[in-house]
Amino acid sequence: MQHKQEIAPFRLDDRVAIVTGAGRGIGRSIAQVFARAGAEIGIVTRSEDSGRETQQSIADQGGRASLVCADLSTRAACDSAVDAVLRKH
Repeated sequence: MQHKQEIAPFRLDDRVAIVTGAGRGIGRSIAQVFARAGAEIGIVTRSEDSGRETQQSIADQGGRASLVCADLSTRAACDSAVDAVLRKH
């Protein structure tokens, strides 16, 4: 027996969502859902190619997303990525 869980609709208008790992998999799915909910998306990923694919998929849905390529293995890199996203939005 399969169960389908429904998520209550939510809106993220006038918000910026920074999504790490948004180049593929769960991160990409989260970025797309948040974009459909009205957020502007800051895609943070290590791969420019996969990040561009996510960015294009969001644009195709009518959303807005920026791309920051970064390795977030240090606190300084995380701070820098957040600053870069916020400058773009």
